[in-house]
Amino acid sequence: MTRAITALPPAAEVVRDWLLKGNAETGDVRVVDVVGAWDEDSQGEPIVRFLVTLADPRAETWPVEEVLEFHRRLNEKARELDLATAWHVGLQAQTQEEFEPSDLPTA
Repeated sequence: MTRAITALPPAAEVVRDWLLKGNAETGDVRVVDVVGAWDEDSQGEPIVRFLVTLADPRAETWPVEEVLEFHRRLNEKARELDLATAWHVGLQAQTQEEFEPSDLPTA
């Protein structure tokens, strides 16, 4: 039996809006866009996935400490709102470069 779930839980919508307002931003980790959608986890159970687009980092990537602080703030907000459904957040850069196999280091 499959369930048709379209609307995100109210707490997930609040998290999405909260992220868009920049509340979890720190240093170079700046939110450009957030998409939230229902998906299935590896066991086929429903999960809310947030895809967060971040402004391109000034260096090659974002500082690890800033990314960890971003996740800490997000987790704290989700707990505060009692986001009871399983959820996951993925991060992507605003400008995505295509992966080229020739970019791999050679031995």
